[in-house]
Amino acid sequence: MDNIVRFNQGKKRPASGKAARRKIGRDVFALLVLGLGIVAVAVAGIDTARILAVAGTVSSGIRTLAFDDAEQRAGGQDSFPVSSIDKATRSKARVYRGHYPVCSFPAARRRNCVIDGDTFYLGGDLIRISDIDAPETHPPRCAREADLGDRATTRLSSLLSAGPFQLVRRGRDLDKYGRRLRIVMRDDRSIGGMLVAEGLARPWTGKRRPWCPNGPST
Repeated sequence: MDNIVRFNQGKKRPASGKAARRKIGRDVFALLVLGLGIVAVAVAGIDTARILAVAGTVSSGIRTLAFDDAEQRAGGQDSFPVSSIDKATRSKARVYRGHYPVCSFPAARRRNCVIDGDTFYLGGDLIRISDIDAPETHPPRCAREADLGDRATTRLSSLLSAGPFQLVRRGRDLDKYGRRLRIVMRDDRSIGGMLVAEGLARPWTGKRRPWCPNGPST
């Protein structure tokens, strides 16, 4: 394989062993709950369209619970110190360069731009910087988070536009939102780590924490 990093398309590997049994158990449980929900609604005399709507809601809720459960089991798997990335891996990673402004145009037209302090578009792919957690900007939960989030967004735009960088995968390829999880490197340094050093982000430990005093987690 050449030295270009090729994103896969998020194909899931077949589960095996205990993981397979857990998956089968969750699927059976999901079907059971879905079936009971449909029967209950039918008995109540609600029309077919309403039944299907309720079924969709139940199914969506089950998927959300499964995603949350997967993230909790992952623990801190998305937190990878740069020192753990061997030089051979870094040397094979493709080098990117260009201008990365803050996104200000419709999502369908986004190619290279920054959404917030830990998320950006690269060639139309949505990248989540996997070794940090930056303040939310869509929406912020308080004035402090709004200020930090705007500063982190602007700073990430500046850092990405300042010169060539590489994307290195460690652990999962995609998060539950379909974003590609990557550490962003320049000259063997993590760009996410630069944001952390400047107080505009935190190291990602596998769990979100609030940015607002006495506020909800983000």
